[in-house]
Amino acid sequence: MEVDTRIPLIMFVPGMEPEVVGSIVDTIDIYPTLLSLAGLQIPGHVEKKDLFHKTIDYALSEIHWDSVMGYAVRTVDFRYIEWRNLKPPYQLLDAELYNHRSSQDERDNCLADSSMLPAIARLKKHLEID
Repeated sequence: MEVDTRIPLIMFVPGMEPEVVGSIVDTIDIYPTLLSLAGLQIPGHVEKKDLFHKTIDYALSEIHWDSVMGYAVRTVDFRYIEWRNLKPPYQLLDAELYNHRSSQDERDNCLADSSMLPAIARLKKHLEID
């Protein structure tokens, strides 16, 4: 999933000093950012905020695979994925947790590591599926 959802974002804004930002960027944040840079008001129906006023430190993604849907939340440190049946009652089939502090390539699912329980609880709240 990391290679599928991690994309670089480079913006040139005349009059602004270049900087590297290490925070999570969700592509849905680009539209309100462009509106803000153009001096236009962000419509009320737009869910996200421009990147200059971003307060959320995670990004969400979905992956459709056969008869299941993967719902993922990515923070700087972790990616948590829940695989659910596509049909009601949307039963949880499996889950994965990757610790990006120790490995960037998502090869070691650390979901069974009991020291990760607090992180799992925080990440699950972002998915709001249950």
